[in-house]
Amino acid sequence: MKKILIVIIFSLFVSANEKTDIDKWLTYYYLQPEPNKFEIVVKELSSIGFLERKKSLAPMGGFFSVIFRGNKNKVDKWIDFLVNLKENERKIFIMALYYSDIKDKYEHIKKLVKTEKEKKLLFGIKKLKFINLIDMDVISAKTLDIHWGAFMASGDERHIYKIIDSLSFGGIKGKKPTNILIIEETAKWSLSSNAKQHKKVLDICKYFIDNPQYTTDDVNQILKNIVKKVEKNHN
Repeated sequence: MKKILIVIIFSLFVSANEKTDIDKWLTYYYLQPEPNKFEIVVKELSSIGFLERKKSLAPMGGFFSVIFRGNKNKVDKWIDFLVNLKENERKIFIMALYYSDIKDKYEHIKKLVKTEKEKKLLFGIKKLKFINLIDMDVISAKTLDIHWGAFMASGDERHIYKIIDSLSFGGIKGKKPTNILIIEETAKWSLSSNAKQHKKVLDICKYFIDNPQYTTDDVNQILKNIVKKVEKNHN
């Protein structure tokens, strides 16, 4: 379990005392959207090898899907830039384009596809039944990361609702399978970490505490503990 809990949820520098401009662009994009910095940020993330890491795929895919959806008029220009990235880096933006669900998304994806492996990926995703990120249930640490990434870009509280739902996975009682425990514990850790950085996350936790009819008693207590811990550290 300890090994699983060190999984990093979206925020690149959650424990850092000071954030660089790029960190702030990623973590607080929904508060101050600056799409014109897209290429600068992607170039920097590429230079430090972040986009090639497997753990970056889900949160970055969720994050950039929102950016693409909100900046349809810039996508063509961005594709011309992204096509020069490494194959493992382009995978993030193929995923992001797919979940953005913008018009002609497959035409945009085709422009990023350069290898046989990517052609197989495109063939595979075309067969998938599309699910809007907002409607995606948290069934793994990866889907949890996708929601955090999408939230950082959009500020859409519905992503936090899904994460809170996962604190009591499906209302399962008694002894739970290990994979369910992992999801619940990771969701708890991520909410606590991000409630420290985002007032909106903290306020949503408080809302559910004040409206217990929307959660179970167990979840309500978890949220109370998170809020208490965050407010204690702020004082």
